[in-house]
Amino acid sequence: MADGSFRKIDIDAFDEDRVLPSELYEPDPRAPEEVLALSRQKAGDVRGLITRGDFAGALATVLDSPPYGRGVDEAKMLNLNSVVQVLSSTKPAAQLLQALPRQAQDNLMKYIYKG
Repeated sequence: MADGSFRKIDIDAFDEDRVLPSELYEPDPRAPEEVLALSRQKAGDVRGLITRGDFAGALATVLDSPPYGRGVDEAKMLNLNSVVQVLSSTKPAAQLLQALPRQAQDNLMKYIYKG
């Protein structure tokens, strides 16, 4: 019988050109609790903006300084749900997306590719 231990070896550890997550982006200077509290506040603000019919404001709010890095998974999921809620609440999405600044468009694409 063949030994399956070769499957437990991390071959990427031997690669000199390996990219580490810490090399991809600067760590978020905010504490995870602060990021989660901010995401919860944004989710409430977004719901209020959607209720008032301000979809552009809601999308701009949720895409402004999104949570990133390690230890903020709950905040990331909350923010993702807010993005989906805004996009599913409006029909004329093309006009809404064109009105966004370039950085907000980039952040939205990250959510779309991740989801």
